[in-house]
Amino acid sequence: MEIDSISLSTISAQAGTNGLNITTSVYILAGSSLSLRTGSGFILGQSSITSSAFFGDGSSLLNVAGVGANLTWGGPATFLSSFTIQSAGRQISLSTGTATNNLVISPEGVISFCPELHNSSSTIIPNSATTAAACNICIAGSTLTITTSGGSVEVVFTGALENTSAGRVQMRILQDGIPLPSISNYLREIYSANMFSAASSLRYLIKTPSAGTHSYCISICTWAGGSLLNDAADANIFFVKELK
Repeated sequence: MEIDSISLSTISAQAGTNGLNITTSVYILAGSSLSLRTGSGFILGQSSITSSAFFGDGSSLLNVAGVGANLTWGGPATFLSSFTIQSAGRQISLSTGTATNNLVISPEGVISFCPELHNSSSTIIPNSATTAAACNICIAGSTLTITTSGGSVEVVFTGALENTSAGRVQMRILQDGIPLPSISNYLREIYSANMFSAASSLRYLIKTPSAGTHSYCISICTWAGGSLLNDAADANIFFVKELK
């Protein structure tokens, strides 16, 4: 016999049973729901309750077992107390983006700040010689690209410059392929032939370029031929960093 609907209020419970006792399985057909229409009632199970999903307020869930791998929070997570990360000998990476890790803790506990943390980049410039009369071409291998947020950019060059020409040799910074106009952006000038100059640390500040992706490079120019040295003693290191 099939019954479309029935009201339990029309069924009398057995005396002393404190409710309705069902001694066989109860099946809820697909597309149907079982509702507990009270805020003070409970669904109790002495055996396991299996469900394909959970919907609703989970703030009162208790005794939840350990969470599985690859847990992702879609929004901010606040910890009101300390928390412990057990990496089982693996590297721990903290990132503000999907492509870069801003802070890395190695299995040995070494903390590394990656370049993206301060919007910075660096490179070692190879040996280069030129006869260019204008500093408007980037030395091969010297171009660095960073994405800035509107802060000032610090440019640092450490290396050596040799003048093999009869005239002056200059080094200059290019931003986005354009020589920067201020005289402060000439890194080094050598006026006489066969002179050698080692720059221990030359720093210049480029004030507040527009927010976005910018490229920086080193250019050298001369009237007859000059060289940028890069050996074991005088490696040419070029570094740019946005100042927050």
